[in-house]
Amino acid sequence: MTSETRKTKAELLKEIGRLRRMVESDTNCRFFESAPLPYQSLDAEGCILDVNKAWLELFKYRREHVTGRWFGDFLTPESKEVFRQKFCIFLAEGEVNHAVFTVLRQDGLQAHVSAEGRIVYDADGNFRQTQCILYDISEQRRVVEVLASSEQRFRGCSNPVSTASCIRMISDLS
Repeated sequence: MTSETRKTKAELLKEIGRLRRMVESDTNCRFFESAPLPYQSLDAEGCILDVNKAWLELFKYRREHVTGRWFGDFLTPESKEVFRQKFCIFLAEGEVNHAVFTVLRQDGLQAHVSAEGRIVYDADGNFRQTQCILYDISEQRRVVEVLASSEQRFRGCSNPVSTASCIRMISDLS
């Protein structure tokens, strides 16, 4: 074999590896597109590379309105700061767990989400993208707030002065 033939084989092997990674990436994208939970992929700056149908349905956006934009653009001011901090840690550690953000939906409402994510690296160990699943925790947060309010009212009933008020409140419920 000549060195030219070896070079061609090496180039072919490199091309086969590149094509294999493309197929794997395409397969992952199709899997996440049909996933029942919201999914997003971000680049190293935190800009959206891809989202799935569940993400679009939860936040009421169209794909062309979110792709390429910084994820923080969709967050409340408080959550933007949390995102900046958590994303730096995410990049350094390669994963994130239970990162909670408040997302501003297209319709003006807010959705509270908890993010779980991992970083995907290329064959050389370089950052390629993030892969994150978002859990809608809006209802859980609402329930916690209702329970906290209820507990606060209940604790007020232990005060003898407010016992009559509590009896009246309980009778109003029936």
